[in-house]
Amino acid sequence: MTDSKRPLHFQSADGRFGLSFLEDAVEELLKYCREAEDVETGGIIIGRYSEDRATAVADRVTGPPPDSKHFFAQFLRGVQGLQELLNCVWSKRERQFYLGEWHYHPLPNPVPSADDIAQMREIANSKKYACPEPLLLIVAGPPAQGWLFSVTVHPRQRQMLFLKETSLS
Repeated sequence: MTDSKRPLHFQSADGRFGLSFLEDAVEELLKYCREAEDVETGGIIIGRYSEDRATAVADRVTGPPPDSKHFFAQFLRGVQGLQELLNCVWSKRERQFYLGEWHYHPLPNPVPSADDIAQMREIANSKKYACPEPLLLIVAGPPAQGWLFSVTVHPRQRQMLFLKETSLS
């Protein structure tokens, strides 16, 4: 459980994979979650990699594209406008990438479903995404009880790994 007034950091037990969410990206993410209230929502994570490529740095998140479908226990992310956005952030000097997906569960259960895992495997194996190790961040609420986070990485042709929330040393 965490508040939204700080960046978030996650690391795999073996130290091979990490995710750092900058404070502005955390604020944006939680804004989308609050707006969704009692239905699932989500979007994509955009950012860059550390020099050693062991840590993904989430600079921003998108909200749900307009063609997304929201339900109490399911979110189907649309695609409208995402390719144009990714082309734009790639062409800028910072060369930002698609890092993975995020979505919100309105109940305090941040565990990936079988559908979530299948979607992430599909993304990892898709040449279209060009992301062999996509991340999935699940935010669970409700906000009055505090936010819960779950981060998994889905390496191509390997089992998913859970990343644990850590603090920067």
